[in-house]
Amino acid sequence: MLLMLSLALALQACAPTTNEDSRQATSDVEDKIQNEVVDDRQACDIERENELEARMRKITSQLESMTIEEKIGQMLITSIEERTPGAAPILSPASADLIRDKKIGGVIFFGYNIDTEESTQELIAEIKKISRETSNLPLFYALDEEGGSASRLPKKKKKTPSAGSIGATG
Repeated sequence: MLLMLSLALALQACAPTTNEDSRQATSDVEDKIQNEVVDDRQACDIERENELEARMRKITSQLESMTIEEKIGQMLITSIEERTPGAAPILSPASADLIRDKKIGGVIFFGYNIDTEESTQELIAEIKKISRETSNLPLFYALDEEGGSASRLPKKKKKTPSAGSIGATG
């Protein structure tokens, strides 16, 4: 659009015209460019609306296909049973059943679930695998993490300030 304006102005400069003719031609070009910008914005708005409507139809369809038990499960974020630090990240049968059968919305990790970065990644991969067996909805993952002395992150990844020190900043 800027190129069109520049070209129009350059061409206008070559033609013998009065100042009034030149101002009118420039104004006409500016109006045309402004109209094109408005048209482009309207086209983008329509495209966004169409994308949003398509997503809403998909979500509505998903919700309509779910049982009441599955909908309730999606509102729950639960903890999983304690595991032995350093042990393979194998979920207990009860935790696996909870994920598989109740189709929960997410999992929260506490200190007893986290040993090393690698074992935590393996545990999450196992949870995802079990969840995907029965649901196409992704899980929400949460961490009981206040920072400071109540940190659940592995020490080498712990670079967050405590909640108290953040609050003290105002």
